[in-house]
Amino acid sequence: MPGHIYKRGEIYWIKFSQRGENYYASSKSTKKEDATRLLSMYLGEIAAGTFRGLKKDRPVFLLSELLDDFEADCTDRKLSGVNRIVSHLKPIRAFFKDAGIEDITALEIERYKKHRRRAKKRDGTSPISDAKINRELQYLLQALRLAQERDLIERLPKVKKYRETNVRQGFFSKEDFDRLISFLPEDIQDFVRFGYYSGWRKGEISRFEWRDVHDTVIRLRPEVSKNKDGRVLALVGEIGEIIQRRRALTDETVPYVFHRNGRQVKDFRKAWRTACRKADIPIRDLQLGVKDGRVFHDLRRTTARNLNRAGVPDRIAMGLMGHKTRAMYDRYNIVDEEDIRRSMQQMERYLAKAGDNPVTENPKG
Repeated sequence: MPGHIYKRGEIYWIKFSQRGENYYASSKSTKKEDATRLLSMYLGEIAAGTFRGLKKDRPVFLLSELLDDFEADCTDRKLSGVNRIVSHLKPIRAFFKDAGIEDITALEIERYKKHRRRAKKRDGTSPISDAKINRELQYLLQALRLAQERDLIERLPKVKKYRETNVRQGFFSKEDFDRLISFLPEDIQDFVRFGYYSGWRKGEISRFEWRDVHDTVIRLRPEVSKNKDGRVLALVGEIGEIIQRRRALTDETVPYVFHRNGRQVKDFRKAWRTACRKADIPIRDLQLGVKDGRVFHDLRRTTARNLNRAGVPDRIAMGLMGHKTRAMYDRYNIVDEEDIRRSMQQMERYLAKAGDNPVTENPKG
């Protein structure tokens, strides 16, 4: 068929081709038969040789409809964090309103960035961070790429992101971690221990089920993983002990490895904050201006650093952590003051040893 009908949101659209050029038009209707009549009209004009292109008063492809397509695609692919994606796209929808896709140029995107930098958070005092603006632009660009893949647009506007200076660098020392565990409720302790030793994300641990546990390994299902790639953990050491302990504490009818009275563990921010306060560990609180406090995700950063310190090859560490790119792994494997101190002490030992065995010049040199 030289043309076809499809939906954007609740509205039916048509697509057809003429001499190698694609045309798109909205039926402005939620009824498929209206779109069928519109498509038949244009195909009739093409057959009769009277087609002169779409009229200027025809509806254009709106950015809001493109974003509808993108959000629906994220839902269909069962991506984790769809609500977060929708939230990040709200200010983009508000700024561009009823703009057509052809209006989304590099210049307009720069205007949006400046607009967001002038905006304030809900508290009315804190400015929107560059990192948050970058996430909004990231999802906008993903929506545009999806439209390009579907031949809805030909070119992508250039999107320049801000250089982020607020990349979190929080870690747990072993002493701080052990102290934190002692103040957590018993039904949360193993959840947090597993995060420390595995490097899994909080959502991945929350959805971890007994069907993922095999004789000698744990296999994280691709649909549970954030990047949709499965991962494997060996049932050894602390990981093995945690799983044995959970088996002894879990009824056979409960599918989740970590649970609260048989229910999936989803949120324990209050217990986390209380434990951090009792353990004398700073708690992240942006309203109070505390940016360096500890959050659960710092356990993942700590795992990456511990793997590196233990001498695990980067390729294997990236596989364990579920990092697809070296750049992302490097963001987690951040050198801290203790790393620097240890390296300088190592250099001092080397220089002291070199002093005992001075290198003599080659007389023939």
